[in-house]
Amino acid sequence: MPRWGVLISTPVAEAIRAGTVTQAFRRWDVPRVKVGGLQRTPAGLVRFDAVSQVRDPAKLTERDARRAGVKSLAALQKALT
Repeated sequence: MPRWGVLISTPVAEAIRAGTVTQAFRRWDVPRVKVGGLQRTPAGLVRFDAVSQVRDPAKLTERDARRAGVKSLAALQKALT
C-alpha cells in the first residue's frame, strides 16, 4: 500500500496540482525534504523548490495561510505551535 498522504494529503496534493496551494508548513526538528526532491502524491509528483525555517510563527500572514490552503492564519499558527 502506498504511503500517500503521509507528507501531503490528497486534498492538498490536488490543490497543488490546481495551483491553489503553493507552499506548505511543517513542524519538524530538521527538514525531511530537500530542495529539488520529489514526493509521490495521489495527484502526481510534487517537487520541492525551496525549504526554509519559520523561526516565529507569529510573523506569518493570512497570505501564507491562503497559499498553504489553510482556512485561517490562526489555524496555521496553531498547527505550528
